[in-house]
Amino acid sequence: MKGDLVYKALGLLLTYPEQELVDATGELDALFDASELSSEHLDGLTKLTTALRETPLLDLQEAYVRLFDRSTRLSLYLYEHVHGESRDRGQAMVDLQDYYKQHGVVSTAKELPDYVPILCEFCSMLDNETARAVLSDAGPVLALLGTRLADRKSHYAVVFDALVQLAEIEVDAEEVAAAASDDGVPVDDSFEALDRIWEETEITFGEGDALDSCGKGRSPQDDLIQLRTKGSGAPAQ
Repeated sequence: MKGDLVYKALGLLLTYPEQELVDATGELDALFDASELSSEHLDGLTKLTTALRETPLLDLQEAYVRLFDRSTRLSLYLYEHVHGESRDRGQAMVDLQDYYKQHGVVSTAKELPDYVPILCEFCSMLDNETARAVLSDAGPVLALLGTRLADRKSHYAVVFDALVQLAEIEVDAEEVAAAASDDGVPVDDSFEALDRIWEETEITFGEGDALDSCGKGRSPQDDLIQLRTKGSGAPAQ
């Protein structure tokens, strides 16, 4: 089977909440219900989509920014957690972009290629075995983010847990918990606490663990996820 929309659906849930995303949550629920995700993950995803529908949009957007845009610890850019601001990050970006091209996919998005929703959309274009391999490479970082979000009692944690399940990998829970520790930094949503996190060092999991092989637009309808098959001239569906 080539292409599984569940990857794309999970990635969409990690995008900045706009009304288009809220309006699409019913379709996302139906897609998840038809997937092979565990009942535990389905329950968590239902809680997330329900929260998206029932929470005022401005409140959703404020919470999203506090979680993902103001904290490097919860960055949705995978290489932030592997390379930080080192020179290796730039080369990793080039390698990942080349990996996309090797599979006939060109990114026309304004986001960087290691942005988790972009990676999820890419996986939706692959056969399941290849998609699992890509997610497996990213598994330690995905597990890390899921644990940190769970520590913050965030509904978004289930998205990362579901991606780890789809990758069919096992992670060392103790290692992830240790990496996810805030080392004394208060876990709260205050801007002061989030600002302190910017000064902290990156988390790494060792060689080869995170995707070694392979301007922020915010509207899912426009430039959040705009991958297209090479030569097709049209965005991927």
